[in-house]
Amino acid sequence: MKTGNFSAAFCHLENAHILGQQQMLWHWAVHFWMLRVAIAQQDWPEAAGQIWRIILTPLGH
Repeated sequence: MKTGNFSAAFCHLENAHILGQQQMLWHWAVHFWMLRVAIAQQDWPEAAGQIWRIILTPLGH
Protein backbone atom coordinates (compact mmCIF):
# COMPACT_ATOMS: atom_id res chain seq x y z
CA MET A 1 0.00 0.00 0.00
CA LYS A 2 2.90 2.33 0.75
CA THR A 3 4.09 2.08 -2.86
CA GLY A 4 0.64 2.85 -4.23
CA ASN A 5 0.08 -0.64 -5.61
CA PHE A 6 -3.47 -0.88 -4.32
CA SER A 7 -4.48 -3.88 -6.44
CA ALA A 8 -1.62 -5.94 -4.96
CA ALA A 9 -2.45 -4.69 -1.47
CA PHE A 10 -6.08 -5.69 -1.89
CA CYS A 11 -5.05 -9.09 -3.26
CA HIS A 12 -2.92 -9.73 -0.16
CA LEU A 13 -5.76 -8.54 2.04
CA GLU A 14 -8.16 -10.97 0.35
CA ASN A 15 -5.76 -13.79 1.26
CA ALA A 16 -5.43 -12.44 4.80
CA HIS A 17 -9.22 -12.28 4.99
CA ILE A 18 -9.49 -16.01 4.33
CA LEU A 19 -6.82 -16.81 6.91
CA GLY A 20 -8.15 -14.26 9.41
CA GLN A 21 -11.65 -15.67 9.51
CA GLN A 22 -10.47 -18.12 12.16
CA GLN A 23 -10.30 -15.30 14.75
CA MET A 24 -12.73 -12.42 14.98
CA LEU A 25 -10.17 -9.69 15.76
CA TRP A 26 -7.99 -10.63 12.78
CA HIS A 27 -11.06 -10.84 10.57
CA TRP A 28 -12.16 -7.42 11.75
CA ALA A 29 -8.67 -5.92 11.30
CA VAL A 30 -8.51 -7.11 7.68
CA HIS A 31 -11.78 -5.31 6.94
CA PHE A 32 -10.37 -2.11 8.46
CA TRP A 33 -7.32 -2.41 6.17
CA MET A 34 -9.57 -3.08 3.19
CA LEU A 35 -11.46 0.08 4.11
CA ARG A 36 -8.19 2.03 4.16
CA VAL A 37 -7.29 0.76 0.68
CA ALA A 38 -10.76 1.63 -0.63
CA ILE A 39 -10.53 5.15 0.78
CA ALA A 40 -7.01 5.61 -0.64
CA GLN A 41 -8.39 4.67 -4.06
CA GLN A 42 -11.50 6.77 -3.52
CA ASP A 43 -13.57 3.68 -4.26
CA TRP A 44 -16.65 4.77 -2.33
CA PRO A 45 -18.86 1.74 -3.10
CA GLU A 46 -16.11 -0.57 -1.82
CA ALA A 47 -15.60 1.66 1.23
CA ALA A 48 -19.32 1.53 2.00
CA GLY A 49 -19.27 -2.26 1.66
CA GLN A 50 -16.32 -2.52 4.04
CA ILE A 51 -18.06 -0.30 6.58
CA TRP A 52 -21.03 -2.69 6.53
CA ARG A 53 -18.69 -5.66 6.90
CA ILE A 54 -16.94 -4.00 9.86
CA ILE A 55 -20.30 -3.47 11.53
CA LEU A 56 -21.56 -6.98 10.77
CA THR A 57 -18.38 -8.96 11.53
CA PRO A 58 -19.05 -9.25 15.29
CA LEU A 59 -22.63 -10.32 14.62
CA GLY A 60 -21.88 -12.93 11.98
CA HIS A 61 -18.53 -14.24 13.08
